[in-house]
Amino acid sequence: MKDDLTRRDVVKIAGAAGVAAAVGSPLIRTAKAATNSVQFGIIGTGSRGTYLLKHLAKIENGRCVAICDLDNEQLDKAQKTIGGSPRRFNDYRELLAQKDVEAVLVTTPLFMHYPITRDALMAGKHVFCEKSLVFKPEEVHGLRALKAEHTNQVLQTGLQRRYSRFYQMAKDMVDKGVLGKVSAIHCQWHRNMVNTPS
Repeated sequence: MKDDLTRRDVVKIAGAAGVAAAVGSPLIRTAKAATNSVQFGIIGTGSRGTYLLKHLAKIENGRCVAICDLDNEQLDKAQKTIGGSPRRFNDYRELLAQKDVEAVLVTTPLFMHYPITRDALMAGKHVFCEKSLVFKPEEVHGLRALKAEHTNQVLQTGLQRRYSRFYQMAKDMVDKGVLGKVSAIHCQWHRNMVNTPS
């Protein structure tokens, strides 16, 4: 990554990594000072996509201009969540053809991550693709090669809690030796999806 990022570069990165806003990423906080607004689209407006839109709606430096899903009911829910009047698409290639869309978030089922991310990079868009990035090693190598050809674009993958200020703070404490020598870590994740309201 180049050292002399412009304010616009930072805003574009923040747009591509918009999910970070939900948990207070330093990148998002830095980009809030920018006056330009990143225009983004989201491909896949199911549960994960709508969850991200709920948080993206609070970002001042990003504006959702396009949403895409095969299911019109999901598009209705996404439009209600983000507000405004983003253009609606059932075919992601039509969304990628929109000149004003600078960045896209890919929140589709995993088997579609590779073709959509590949096509988005080839269309000149910055891309935030949810975890897991792809299924197969050859897809990873394919995206790495494609990203190397598109050096002005950001390609970022979502990682569970990667942008959480709590996890970043814990890592910082370990790095600074605040906790002494850490030799073992025990983690738990408690989640009850059955009773979680949508």
